[in-house]
Amino acid sequence: MNRALIVAFLLAANAPVNAESEPIWLKIFGRPGLGSTEMCTMGLSAESIKKLEKQQERQRTLSYWCKQNRRAISPKLSQLFKDHPVSYTVSFEGKSDTGLLRPTAHFYEKAENAAMEILKKELPFTTPPTDLPYHRGVLIRFTSKGMTVALASRKF
Repeated sequence: MNRALIVAFLLAANAPVNAESEPIWLKIFGRPGLGSTEMCTMGLSAESIKKLEKQQERQRTLSYWCKQNRRAISPKLSQLFKDHPVSYTVSFEGKSDTGLLRPTAHFYEKAENAAMEILKKELPFTTPPTDLPYHRGVLIRFTSKGMTVALASRKF
């Protein structure tokens, strides 16, 4: 009986690390609390209120949202991603904040591990201004210039 246990342990220890595994689910967006979209206009001039409204309107666009979700990468990792860029497609079930990450290709293990560490630290991103990311998905790229979030070109 002990021999079977040892054999099972050795087989598990020798299993390939990069074997096909289940996809990774990560919380991608964080929903704002109630009332976070309200703006306080007390004591502001009409001009200031107009400026504030324009700013909020600009923040509701997808292009502005994508720019806001750009993150700098440390110089140490910048070189790693320069030589080995990593990208993931993210799909959502309904309007769940939890996204399913799928690598777009097989990546250099060190770069992929670094990307996963960044994703775990950087989350959550801001909630998108429209439902488009939930319908089409999101593309997350890690390059020497930083981590970028963009709308996927189509549903995958």
